[in-house]
Amino acid sequence: MLPRQGHRREILMRLRNLYDSAYPLVNENGMSSLGMFMAAGFVILCLVLFMRKRASKQSNLQTGSILNLAAILFGTVGGYAVALSFFTGAIRCYNRLSIFIAMFSLIAIDCVLQLVYEKWFQKRWLRIAFGAGMFCVMLCGIYDQTVPTNPAVYADFNRNFDADAAFVQAIEAAEEEQAMIYQMPYMRYPENGGIHEMLDYAHMVGYLHSDTLHWSYGASVGREGDQWMSAVNELPLQDQITAIQEAGFAGIYIDWDAYLEDERIAMEAILSDYVNANPIVNVDGTKAYYSFDKK
Repeated sequence: MLPRQGHRREILMRLRNLYDSAYPLVNENGMSSLGMFMAAGFVILCLVLFMRKRASKQSNLQTGSILNLAAILFGTVGGYAVALSFFTGAIRCYNRLSIFIAMFSLIAIDCVLQLVYEKWFQKRWLRIAFGAGMFCVMLCGIYDQTVPTNPAVYADFNRNFDADAAFVQAIEAAEEEQAMIYQMPYMRYPENGGIHEMLDYAHMVGYLHSDTLHWSYGASVGREGDQWMSAVNELPLQDQITAIQEAGFAGIYIDWDAYLEDERIAMEAILSDYVNANPIVNVDGTKAYYSFDKK
């Protein structure tokens, strides 16, 4: 029901910032705002629960109101999902029911508009006016649910994208086609979680910018490849390097954002002794590639 983060209207943006800074459990649910029109549909669904006889002709509205209530009871902190969690932990992220709540809210708006359209807009010119009004509603919804572009943010994205592309393409140029690249640190897939300043899924950079190389990251948890990498990760770095090389990898790709400064210094010293290569380094020094072929 709250405005989206970074809303165009300053008063609404301040309201949202106040909530985000003062209340707990703000996470990905911060992106689930319904917007003013879907919020109106949400309110309609709540009211229909107490007006079932009047809404009897609109079965979709009735069904939507019941499903909406079920989604709220399961998705709210401390709701029915807590009881279900005692029996299984395989179901999670109940906050993502917000997507279904949004859909139910849209159904409610559609049902109301259908009733209004059939009752009041029988003449052709009124229907044209109704269509124009719906177009204006769409524009208002876009205004309400989007934020102004920030050139500085896009400039950072573009700069990082270009830097990653140049780095990975340099690795691609240094290795033969179909070469296997081992990525450090080891990260489970999916959903390992970030490591220090390295974001989850950051190792996907290799896949994004390369067409001819194979990358170690992405083996699903529990599969043979993941089990092997997990075991290798428990070894001292010197033994890791030996195991990686014996497995046929062409080199080691390292994201230094995952390591503290003293860890990086120690690892660089070991790598220089065991790999004996001048690494390929990206522009800002946060990633490096050590090739076994350049001993």
